[in-house]
Amino acid sequence: MRTVIRKNTAYNGFGQIKSYEQLTRSTDAPGNVAALAMKDMHYDGRGRLADYREVTNDVQGKTAIKDVSRMVYDAIGRNAGYNEKLRTTGQDKYGNELDLTINTVRSDIKYN
Repeated sequence: MRTVIRKNTAYNGFGQIKSYEQLTRSTDAPGNVAALAMKDMHYDGRGRLADYREVTNDVQGKTAIKDVSRMVYDAIGRNAGYNEKLRTTGQDKYGNELDLTINTVRSDIKYN
């Protein structure tokens, strides 16, 4: 079972969410807790999410920072692409230091 608590939600002048914090507890592993902060959420002229930063800290002490940008949408408002940079730091389960960055470009997303 998973419990999610969202708090400290902030809105911009248009009533759109610009940031929030979330704590997730899972009973599948004792002490399995992840803290997430959504920040710097910006919207395009049509009110669609354009970019954001997501910071996650897990119980093992790893930090993941995900920057999503250049979000584009299809004619009916579904996400059709974005750029993502994910940097993970901390230690792996063997105690080795981590500093891994993955850059991903998703484009031409189609729906059926």
